[in-house]
Amino acid sequence: MYKRQVEDSERRLKFARRNLLPNLDVTVSADMGNTNVHSSAGEIQDNYSAGFSLSLPLERTKERLDLYFASQAVQQDKRELDYARSFVAQAIHVSINYIKKLESQMEIQDLIIRSGNKRSAAAQFLLERGKASSREVIDANTIRINAMNQKLDILLDHYLAVLRLKHDMGILNLEEITSASTAKL
Repeated sequence: MYKRQVEDSERRLKFARRNLLPNLDVTVSADMGNTNVHSSAGEIQDNYSAGFSLSLPLERTKERLDLYFASQAVQQDKRELDYARSFVAQAIHVSINYIKKLESQMEIQDLIIRSGNKRSAAAQFLLERGKASSREVIDANTIRINAMNQKLDILLDHYLAVLRLKHDMGILNLEEITSASTAKL
């Protein structure tokens, strides 16, 4: 969108520059009679003329103002394009950092799940030996299940963040995916 605006502004600037040039008009005309018929004097009656006019106006205030405004519009549109590019680049960096953060959280959740598995197995072992209560086994299993649920939430957030990043980068078109999935239903 911004790139097209810059191209349009540059075209308008080109036309504004062209309007400041002198005007040159060329005229050519031909008046031809029947070439097979000769006049009584034996001459063919064809008339040809060519001419040009060159106009060098002294007052070009409107054209100079148009050129100035067109030049300013090109500069403004280029600034907006640069801003949009930097905004997109910054958004992509933020998305990548968020994805990395989620990946780190998944690794931590994996450690918590492994620890919860060991704690649950130890509590079950101690319960069988009569050295722990069923409450301790339930607490250990609750911690393990909560960690697994938390990891699933992080996995979902990660998946959505990757999709969002692909969409922002123009790699993925969500409308096509949505229409394809609704067509299957």
